[in-house]
Amino acid sequence: MLFENKQSGTHTDVFLDKLDMNHKINFSKRLEHDDPTVPLAELLLSKLQVVKLNEKDIVDMIVLLLEHELGEDGRDNINRIQISEYLSRDWGFYHTVEINLQKLEASLEGYSSFLTHENKRVIISKVENLKEVIERKPKSFGWKIRARSGESINWYEEVEEVYR
Repeated sequence: MLFENKQSGTHTDVFLDKLDMNHKINFSKRLEHDDPTVPLAELLLSKLQVVKLNEKDIVDMIVLLLEHELGEDGRDNINRIQISEYLSRDWGFYHTVEINLQKLEASLEGYSSFLTHENKRVIISKVENLKEVIERKPKSFGWKIRARSGESINWYEEVEEVYR
């Protein structure tokens, strides 16, 4: 659902039970894990699933990784186990995240005006930790079969631009 406030120029997108864009994120059974928003793992995945990243997506990921630790319970931390679960079942989603984590790391120098050296180190450390957890997670049979085709077959859904 889309809501727009013409006076302020703000808009709100409301997703019910799932985010269905370049990749699907079903958070219907995960909403009780955090409050007042979707769990941080799904919030980060909602950015990492974007095939055509823009600057806002990158800044959102930077903020999430700077403000929240990686963890395993999802209580005010980014549940890296939950992220690895999503990606172990869907090679396309995994591949998009793999590309976007590389883009995120490569983009950090472009934000030197507001990121300190320590900020960059923290983000890179968390990205590397997340990648390790994702790689260690055993992959499903379907994931392995799909991985054989690689990019020769489109691995994501095209998203139509919404004009407001």
